[in-house]
Amino acid sequence: MLKLIIASDNFTQGIGEVTTSMIQQSNLQHFNFFNRLQVVDGDLSTCSNVCSLQTQQALSFNKIESISNLLTLLGGSHTLWNIGLAIFELHYGNSLDSRDCGAWQWLDSLGIPYSQDLDKKDFTLIILNMEKIHEVTILYCTMYKHSDEISGLRMRREKRPGQEKL
Repeated sequence: MLKLIIASDNFTQGIGEVTTSMIQQSNLQHFNFFNRLQVVDGDLSTCSNVCSLQTQQALSFNKIESISNLLTLLGGSHTLWNIGLAIFELHYGNSLDSRDCGAWQWLDSLGIPYSQDLDKKDFTLIILNMEKIHEVTILYCTMYKHSDEISGLRMRREKRPGQEKL
């Protein structure tokens, strides 16, 4: 197990420090280290699958066939998942202030049943609910911005022929 610490806030410098530290800990030459290193970008399930395969596979002495040199990085979907989950868990809003609606109040106003005991592993539900909340927020802002124009349109609406009786 290698110890990975990024000391720098500069991304490029931080990656350089991590790879240098890994080379020192693995006792490999630079050329051999970078020939064996494979970076895999993916979501949480992809990274979990690779890690699971690494633990199950008997170590191969052939460098090409061994998957012990795979380094997995979580992609953007995992970051989005963490952000969505944090919004649901932390932003309850203030029920006394209509301008501070939390994520749960938005779902409730849409008529979507919700449970504050959200399954943290249900990525699809979290992202779908976040999309709905985002769309409703945009719609609300648009309607608020154009409320005068919308009320003016209602007053000027003319009846079509044949609708006089309605």
